[in-house]
Amino acid sequence: MGSTKRKLDQRAHAVAKGLKDVPIMWSSRMWVTFMCFWGITIVISLRYNMSMAIVCMVNHTAVNAQSSDDGLFSDAKRLLHLSESGGVNGSANHWQPQKNGRSECGVRFGNETVEHNEDGPLLWSKETQGFVLSSYFWGYVGLQLVSGWVVGRVGSRYTLGLSVLAASVACVFIPVTAMHSVVGTMVLRAFIGFVNGVAAPAVHNLLSNWAPAKEISTLGAFAYAGHSVGGLGSNAISGLLCKYGFAGGWPSVFYVFGLDLYLISKIYAALQGTKSSSI
Repeated sequence: MGSTKRKLDQRAHAVAKGLKDVPIMWSSRMWVTFMCFWGITIVISLRYNMSMAIVCMVNHTAVNAQSSDDGLFSDAKRLLHLSESGGVNGSANHWQPQKNGRSECGVRFGNETVEHNEDGPLLWSKETQGFVLSSYFWGYVGLQLVSGWVVGRVGSRYTLGLSVLAASVACVFIPVTAMHSVVGTMVLRAFIGFVNGVAAPAVHNLLSNWAPAKEISTLGAFAYAGHSVGGLGSNAISGLLCKYGFAGGWPSVFYVFGLDLYLISKIYAALQGTKSSSI
């Protein structure tokens, strides 16, 4: 690994000094930058897909009706109540908007309520939803403290590839876990954030080795455009999957992202072993 890094440094240094002028388009460094772009896009998409999916996961009508019982530990009381009243697996489908009440969006239409019946099956209070959404960042902050050291010891390509692979596998298990355990869902989200904590240092390291000094701003801008693409794409795709997706809508958000990220990680692993005569 050390000799490979030295060779890459020598080739990048040669181009930087003008000893080997290789066009940027279709060069090896362009492909590496493209993979950095996708790596950042993946990390950001995993950060935001829960924010959209949770809107479809939670039965907001039932949660609002029981707002006086809000709290992380009140979910167990709600499940017990549903079990006694005929609910199954934490489902709250028997809750229906009442006349002169509020719709799932909290909008009153005169003396009548328009019933869409699009609430999800989970009875997560607003406090619980906040814990689930924030758990990603608990893990993300954890590895940030040592991620630079990890990248230096293991290598940027391996850490980025393994990070994407581990996060994609955890993402696929979220729908099943969410139906049985709030804490389990939080652990998975924290794990995804934890393994994604190495993404930014890995990209920094790759660009420092592959981007010549005169092109580092161009290649860096292209790579970090993944922040915008990941956020925009994740929200748009997650919303469509919640409405039209398979497996009940919201589970498809995690299945599609998880399987897609797994395929991308396999492509990344295949590309990282290729060699080129020009960077």
